[in-house]
Amino acid sequence: MEKENIEFICSKCGRTIRQEESLWVTENENICEFCHIFVIKNKNFQKEVKQIISAKRKGENKYVIVDMVIDGSRHGNRVDQRVEYAFTHDGDLIGDLKMAKLLINTKGIKPELRSPLDSICSIGYSEKKKMYFSWTHGHLRGFSVGSVIEDGDILMDAYPAGTKITDINKAKEVAIKFVELVAKYEEGKRNENKT
Repeated sequence: MEKENIEFICSKCGRTIRQEESLWVTENENICEFCHIFVIKNKNFQKEVKQIISAKRKGENKYVIVDMVIDGSRHGNRVDQRVEYAFTHDGDLIGDLKMAKLLINTKGIKPELRSPLDSICSIGYSEKKKMYFSWTHGHLRGFSVGSVIEDGDILMDAYPAGTKITDINKAKEVAIKFVELVAKYEEGKRNENKT
């Protein structure tokens, strides 16, 4: 006897879901795996995403490319925009495809959130290089055991010059601090330009 092929329609994106795919059932709703991970879990995207067109996994434990339509009015546009973003398999936003390819494919970094309160990955560990990296829109920097904070470094706002990273936990701490300091600096520059 042939197995019956049962299909559902995702109540969030309208995609047809086969029974063997992951399916979340909430009160009166059938939700596909991608809407559950990338819309329901990621609260920042709940208001932005109008439609998920497709989601493709790239490599074992690498990233997921989500092709979506976002609400353009939330970004000062009159029309909705079709964009592709990269996410971790857990649904954390990495950024655009160019950033994901640089971090993951080129540098071998496994992106992660700096803190559970963040909405986008800004630090990550590279097993290949044995370093913690941190990044913002224009900066990418790695920290490993033995790295030293030099005179004039932005990190001197948090650590004295000559501070040496002694273990990988300290490298992660410094990577987190670097992102925080660069973000603070960039915010100050934006406010300076407004006046």
